[in-house]
This record gives sequence, C-alpha cells and structure tokens, in this order.
Amino acid sequence: MSQIIINGSVSSKTDKSVSKLSVQRTLSHADDILPQIRYQNHYQLAIKHYLNRNFSQAWKIINPLVDGFLRSGQTRAKVGNELVIKIYKLYLSLVDLKLKEQMEIRDHTSYVDNNLEQAFMDGVLFNNIVRIYHGDYFAIDSELALMCFIIELSNGFPTIDLGNQLEKYLRYTSVLPRGDGLSQSTAKREKIVELYLLHILPKLNEISKSKELVHQLFSSDSSKVLLYLKKLDQTSVRQKQSKINNQLDSQKRNDRNKSKIDRNRKDSKHMTSDKPKPKENVSDVKTNSLVSSLKSIFNSHGYGVIKNITGTSLILVFVIWILRLLSRKNSKLRRLVGWLIRTFGETLQMAFRVTYV
Repeated sequence: MSQIIINGSVSSKTDKSVSKLSVQRTLSHADDILPQIRYQNHYQLAIKHYLNRNFSQAWKIINPLVDGFLRSGQTRAKVGNELVIKIYKLYLSLVDLKLKEQMEIRDHTSYVDNNLEQAFMDGVLFNNIVRIYHGDYFAIDSELALMCFIIELSNGFPTIDLGNQLEKYLRYTSVLPRGDGLSQSTAKREKIVELYLLHILPKLNEISKSKELVHQLFSSDSSKVLLYLKKLDQTSVRQKQSKINNQLDSQKRNDRNKSKIDRNRKDSKHMTSDKPKPKENVSDVKTNSLVSSLKSIFNSHGYGVIKNITGTSLILVFVIWILRLLSRKNSKLRRLVGWLIRTFGETLQMAFRVTYV
C-alpha cells in the first residue's frame, strides 16, 4: 500500500516535471512563431499598400522591419529566410522608387533628402544584406543580391564601388578567380557574373580584363567563351561609336555656339551702321542756304552797295526786318541778323566818315 503511495508520489512529481518542460517548449516555440507571424502580417500589409501605390505607407511599415533584422542577430533565423528575402526585396523596390523620386524633386525644387541619397552612395543596400546574413556570402540569396546590384547600377551608384562589390561577392562565393564556384552556382549567380563581365568592367574600360576572366571562368565551355567574347566585342563597338557620337555632338554644339556668336556680332555691326543719322529740319536747310547766300552776296557786293547808301538803305532795312522776324524761330538767323547789323553799322560809320572827309 505504501509502495503504491510512493510510486504514486513519484509518478506525480514526474508528471509535473514533464508538464513544466512541455510549457517551456511551448513558450519557446511560441517565441519562435510570434516574430514570424508578426513579420508576416506586417509584410502582407506593406505589400498591399505597395500594390495600391500607397508607397509612403508601405515604407513606414517595411523600413522598421529591416531595422529589426539589423538590430537582432537572430531575427532572420526566427522569421525564416524566405520571409526575410521577401521583406528585403520590397524594401529595395521602395528605395528604388524613393531614389527616382529624388531625381524628379531635384529637377523641380531644391529639396532633396540627403540622408537617403548619402546612405545609398555609401553602399548601405548591399552592406545591410551582408550584415543580415552575418557575412556569409554563400548564404545570401543570389536573386536578392542581383536585384540589389541592378538597383545600384540604375540609380547612379559609383561604378568603381559597384565593381568592387561585385568582385568581392564573386570572390567570396568562389566564382573568382578560376570559376570554382560556378559549378555550384545558381542561374541567378551566373547573371551576376554576366553583369560584372559584360556591363561593369566595360564601363570601367576593362574589356581586356573581362576577356581574360571569360577564358578563366568558362575554360571548360568553349561555346560560352565564344558567346561572351562576341558580346564584349559588340559592347566595345558600341562604346567606340558612342564616343564618336558624343564628340560629334560636342562639335556641333560648339559650331552652333560659334555661329550664334558670329551672328550676334554681325547683327550688332549692322545695327550700328544702319543707325539713322539725325535728319535736318526743312527750315534748318532753308535757313542754312539763306545764310550762305546772304553772306556770299554781302561779302562780294555789300561794300559796293553801301556806297550808294541812299538807294540801298531802305532795301537793307527791309531785309534786316525780314530776317529779324525769321530769327525769332531760328537761332542761326538771330546770329546772322546780329552780324549783319554790326557789319552794317560799321559800314555806315565808314561811309559817313568818308563822306564828311
């Protein structure tokens, strides 16, 4: 009887221990499940806003999730790699939209979100992926990495820095230098190789280096070597043609500017030469003619006429009277009349002196 009690007592303690362990496991499992559920719900809400083109709300939801990945080293394991990839892809898409929006803002206003642009130029997109995967390049999803590189390329990320990122990725995944990692690589990783060889290196004027890598990476696949070399030759031709076109466009712009300057100079000279000369008033012309005629007549015949003073005095007085009337409207005539009066007076004085003597 006592043995049964003892056994019963032992059995009761065992049940309690098992129950406690079960609760702990349940709580631990709940701790693992809750973050996944929470992140899944947030992602679903963010993707809904994104599809409805409500990008600002989608950004407000997705950005804190990425920050959570970066703060906690175990979040990716708890959330699940597949969900992490989905969240970060949506994050990359929103960053791409924001960067392109920045370009439009810069074209119309002076406001630019320098924080986002500077972080992008510092390589934060790919650096965050490396941090989330704790530096394990093999674990990084190839499609996620390719998407990141393409967004960087399309938004003006420095080509040299992008080349360094790609080279580092390919080395850490054993693709470079001999292509050992290609046998284990996915099709998306080969797309990264293609991006590096056919786009980035040619942009850096490293076509010869790209051709060397093609021979090294695909030494066992001659058809692929020929395909890559053909594409590189086409790229080289396009680059040369583009350079020629740019030079021609530059020359045309210079010629247009020079022609415009020459036309402006000619127009300026033409305007100066065609500037209308001040027109003489009809009355001024007549006055000048009258003044010249009177001066000529008086200089050549005045003293002879004065000799017969009694016969010409009335005529001279009449002429002077006419001139005084005209001189009220013309300064030249006023000066002429003054001169005539003075000269006439002097002549009369001389005439009277001669007469009396």
